[in-house]
Amino acid sequence: MKTFPRRCEETGWQAKAPAPPVNPALPLLAIVAAACLATGCQRAESNEKALTPVKTRAVELLSQSDELRYSANVEPNTRVDAAFRVGGYVDRIRQVAGANGRERDLQDGDFVSKGTVLASLRQVDYTVKTDQARAQLGEARAMLESAQSQLVEAQAGAQKAALDFARAQSLFSSQSLTKPDYDAAKAQQDASSAKVNTAKGQIETAQSRVSEAQAALANAELAVRDTELKAPLGGVVMKRNIETGALVGAGTAAFSLADLTTVKVVFGASDVVMPRLKLGASLPVRTEAIPDAVFQGRVTRISPAADIKSRVFEVEVSVPNTANRLKAGMIATVVVSESGPPVELPVLPLNAVIRSKNKPDGYAVFVVRDEGGKQVAHMRDVQLGQAFGNSIGVVSGVQLGDRVVTNGSNLVRDGETVQVVP
Repeated sequence: MKTFPRRCEETGWQAKAPAPPVNPALPLLAIVAAACLATGCQRAESNEKALTPVKTRAVELLSQSDELRYSANVEPNTRVDAAFRVGGYVDRIRQVAGANGRERDLQDGDFVSKGTVLASLRQVDYTVKTDQARAQLGEARAMLESAQSQLVEAQAGAQKAALDFARAQSLFSSQSLTKPDYDAAKAQQDASSAKVNTAKGQIETAQSRVSEAQAALANAELAVRDTELKAPLGGVVMKRNIETGALVGAGTAAFSLADLTTVKVVFGASDVVMPRLKLGASLPVRTEAIPDAVFQGRVTRISPAADIKSRVFEVEVSVPNTANRLKAGMIATVVVSESGPPVELPVLPLNAVIRSKNKPDGYAVFVVRDEGGKQVAHMRDVQLGQAFGNSIGVVSGVQLGDRVVTNGSNLVRDGETVQVVP
């Protein structure tokens, strides 16, 4: 019978240590630990969440009155186009001192006095015509002098012929003069009278030629003077349309001048506003170009009929502008109001208003308050009033001085701590 070794060492086989028993609770503990760890991370992340940045603005008080505002255009009181009466080549444009101290041509924005020579044409084209007119006038005057001399001679001859004929009549009646001599004396008298009439006709013709020559000379001299274009009024140059050397025709508007010492502010108003507007009434005028200034003007013209397309009446307000602060083409605002004290009411920015969660058809705002050093936003239902530009009146729900969220309200929850940024 085969015998087996009693010990493992005898065979060379080494026995392995038995595996420890598996605890069935370990997988569950690992899952619970992982869940707790995840919950702890989320809680830490929640605690470290950044505050929502918002911008706020205080509820303000607006002074409201029963007034209407109209957009208006600023126009010159008087505007004139200075044009040449004759045509020709531009020889010279008035020279003025420029910003660099050098002489330059008159240009837009420069001020000129009435009668100032703005530009001139080449005069040689018209001085030739003046010389010709003077020569023709001299010839006409010489012809008149000759006709006048002939008339004197004809009158003297006619006077002698009349005396001879009177004597011939006396002799002929006493039969002391023959019939042929009598007829000769009468013929001489008739011829002398005809010469007088001819001389008078020549004088009339010569006088007519003198008048025509004088008129032609006057026109030629006027044309020479018209080669200089003078300012018809004192004011500012609105536009210059010519250049030196350019050929211009008669009637060409070389400069546009405007009197801006008084400006017209023109706007259109509906028929329901007409009872508020009276000629001579004082109206305040403002412009965004000069926001710190209020100009007082007076109604100087109200159109008697409405525009057929827009159905508004054109109203003109004249505003003194001696300091030249108002410029032609500016946009102004005219305020038309009724008498009575203004009404004050609280307003808040339009971008602060959101839909109410409590009332589907209502509105609300977030009001930020300091609570223990933290800025906390609370939603409040509000009742709104009339809009005024970018603001709107509020009837109830907030008080003056309350700071409402204007930017970031769609990211804020009721009771949430927020960060107010400038």
